[in-house]
Amino acid sequence: MKFNELKSFPVECRQSSMGCAKDCERKWLCQYRLGIKLRGGEYKEAATLGQIYHRLQCLGPGHEVEVRAEVRKQQTALMAGVERGEDLDGNMSRLASNLTTLYQKAEVMAHVFWKKFPQPEYFGAIGLEVKWQTEWQDGLFITGTID
Repeated sequence: MKFNELKSFPVECRQSSMGCAKDCERKWLCQYRLGIKLRGGEYKEAATLGQIYHRLQCLGPGHEVEVRAEVRKQQTALMAGVERGEDLDGNMSRLASNLTTLYQKAEVMAHVFWKKFPQPEYFGAIGLEVKWQTEWQDGLFITGTID
């Protein structure tokens, strides 16, 4: 099907539709008028901040340079996607431009946590996640992940 053959949907005056139109007219046109769902995920600043923070916590104090390198690598990959024309709704460039700020916030949060709750030298991580499964009754398996 060609773009000029698409039939537009009737305009629905809902909060989500109008909020989308206010934020990005192109996304509103594609999603609500033409029924085209754009590729890529939603921009979720808090989730990205949490991922960076948990990565800092996972590696521990003294490994900030490694996490910063991972964030820069992610920025480079996002900007390469933008240059290839994959950023139809602006989320990739928005995330790439905000990653440095999100990293800085996560680093401050991690340093505050490490200062307030210092870990003794004899504490060590024996595993990040442990997959667990057991048979309970008559072939009923209980499975889970211990974090």
